[in-house]
Amino acid sequence: MSCRLVRWEVPAGSLEGLLVVPTGGDRRTWPLVVDLHGGPIGAFQAGDVGNLAGWCARGFAVFRPEFRASGILGPDPMWQAFRGVGLPDRDLEAEEVLAGVAVVAGTGLVDTDRMFAIGHSYGAYLLNRIVTADHPFRAAVCWEGVADLRLLDPASLRTQSRWRGGSPADRPEAWAAASPVERAAQAKVPMLLVYGEHGLAVPHGENWLEVLRRHGVRNEYVVYADEGHVLTNPRNLADLLDRAQAWFQLTP
Repeated sequence: MSCRLVRWEVPAGSLEGLLVVPTGGDRRTWPLVVDLHGGPIGAFQAGDVGNLAGWCARGFAVFRPEFRASGILGPDPMWQAFRGVGLPDRDLEAEEVLAGVAVVAGTGLVDTDRMFAIGHSYGAYLLNRIVTADHPFRAAVCWEGVADLRLLDPASLRTQSRWRGGSPADRPEAWAAASPVERAAQAKVPMLLVYGEHGLAVPHGENWLEVLRRHGVRNEYVVYADEGHVLTNPRNLADLLDRAQAWFQLTP
């Protein structure tokens, strides 16, 4: 596989991401997996959650974009990402990720009709925001993702209350704007939902599953036994890669 750094300009500065493509054979373009990392502060590292070599071995290119919540643009845009989701009616962070995807699509290396997305933790929350608006993806994998901020644990609710300008009771419109579950009717692509049995996000997955089904979104729900927020069993990691590939290939 070969790697290249992709850069693109946004109003707050310059973002970058890693594009990895398979090598060998006579194929000219590759289906693309956009991999959104968790954290989000601190950016991704090539050895983090995810499997670049595994995807390339299966004939997929992978794009790992950076986004403002990681801090790559500096502290002010980072805090704006946390405070300003969905307000007043735009998601700048999601728009900036999609701008990077558009740059990758313009390289001529990827099949623009076969682009998919996977996100873990914060990356899955960002993914949920993206798939409930306009986007180019054919299917998605939400791994340990939140879709309704109002279901967070008490400590996280207190933090979010500072960012939202009040509690869910005080500022219901702000919490709704930052919760993809409120826009589930716009989620048109198949969604694979993946959670660890002992992770903190299982209630979020169950809620997201119910809402997506209510809106007729094709989905599958997987909970890995004896796993937490990050999968550690190599068999489960391999199974997730198999499931994600199968999910993408099921999409016409």
